[in-house]
Amino acid sequence: MVLLRHDDLTNLTISEIARANHPSMEPIYNFCEEKNIPICLHQNSTSVAGSVNQTKKSYAYLHKMREVLERHSNTP
Repeated sequence: MVLLRHDDLTNLTISEIARANHPSMEPIYNFCEEKNIPICLHQNSTSVAGSVNQTKKSYAYLHKMREVLERHSNTP
Protein backbone atom coordinates (compact mmCIF):
# COMPACT_ATOMS: atom_id res chain seq x y z
CA MET A 1 0.00 0.00 0.00
CA VAL A 2 1.22 3.46 -0.87
CA LEU A 3 0.08 6.20 1.51
CA LEU A 4 0.00 9.57 -0.16
CA ARG A 5 -2.05 12.55 1.04
CA HIS A 6 -3.31 11.30 4.41
CA ASP A 7 -4.92 13.47 7.09
CA ASP A 8 -2.59 14.80 9.74
CA LEU A 9 0.42 12.85 8.46
CA THR A 10 0.48 15.23 5.49
CA ASN A 11 0.61 18.18 7.88
CA LEU A 12 3.79 16.74 9.39
CA THR A 13 5.54 16.60 6.00
CA ILE A 14 8.41 19.07 5.81
CA SER A 15 9.15 19.11 2.09
CA GLU A 16 7.04 18.29 -0.94
CA ILE A 17 3.76 16.53 -0.16
CA ALA A 18 3.29 13.04 -1.61
CA ARG A 19 0.45 12.88 -4.10
CA ALA A 20 -0.95 10.36 -6.54
CA ASN A 21 0.00 12.38 -9.62
CA HIS A 22 3.58 13.17 -8.56
CA PRO A 23 6.03 12.48 -11.44
CA SER A 24 8.14 10.19 -9.23
CA MET A 25 5.20 7.74 -9.07
CA GLU A 26 5.13 7.26 -12.87
CA PRO A 27 7.82 4.51 -12.96
CA ILE A 28 5.92 2.61 -10.27
CA TYR A 29 2.62 2.85 -12.15
CA ASN A 30 4.34 1.86 -15.39
CA PHE A 31 6.01 -1.14 -13.75
CA CYS A 32 2.76 -2.32 -12.17
CA GLU A 33 0.93 -1.90 -15.46
CA GLU A 34 3.63 -3.75 -17.42
CA LYS A 35 3.86 -6.66 -14.94
CA ASN A 36 0.11 -6.76 -14.20
CA ILE A 37 0.75 -6.12 -10.51
CA PRO A 38 -1.97 -4.41 -8.48
CA ILE A 39 -1.11 -1.25 -6.62
CA CYS A 40 -3.11 -0.03 -3.65
CA LEU A 41 -3.09 3.74 -3.19
CA HIS A 42 -4.54 5.81 -0.40
CA GLN A 43 -5.01 9.51 -0.97
CA ASN A 44 -7.59 11.58 0.85
CA SER A 45 -9.73 13.64 -1.47
CA THR A 46 -10.39 16.29 1.19
CA SER A 47 -8.32 18.02 3.83
CA VAL A 48 -9.03 17.67 7.53
CA ALA A 49 -9.03 21.44 7.99
CA GLY A 50 -11.32 21.94 5.01
CA SER A 51 -13.89 19.38 6.12
CA VAL A 52 -13.93 20.74 9.70
CA ASN A 53 -14.52 24.31 8.55
CA GLN A 54 -17.15 23.46 5.95
CA THR A 55 -20.53 21.84 6.32
CA LYS A 56 -20.27 20.43 2.79
CA LYS A 57 -17.13 18.44 1.90
CA SER A 58 -14.91 19.89 -0.79
CA TYR A 59 -13.01 17.33 -2.85
CA ALA A 60 -9.94 19.48 -3.41
CA TYR A 61 -7.56 16.59 -4.22
CA LEU A 62 -9.84 14.20 -6.10
CA HIS A 63 -8.60 15.40 -9.50
CA LYS A 64 -5.08 14.16 -8.68
CA MET A 65 -6.27 10.59 -8.24
CA ARG A 66 -8.56 10.76 -11.29
CA GLU A 67 -5.64 11.96 -13.41
CA VAL A 68 -3.62 8.87 -12.48
CA LEU A 69 -6.54 6.49 -12.98
CA GLU A 70 -7.20 7.90 -16.44
CA ARG A 71 -3.54 7.76 -17.47
CA HIS A 72 -3.01 4.21 -16.12
CA SER A 73 -6.37 2.61 -16.72
CA ASN A 74 -4.77 -0.80 -17.44
CA THR A 75 -3.10 -1.07 -14.06
CA PRO A 76 -4.90 -3.65 -11.91
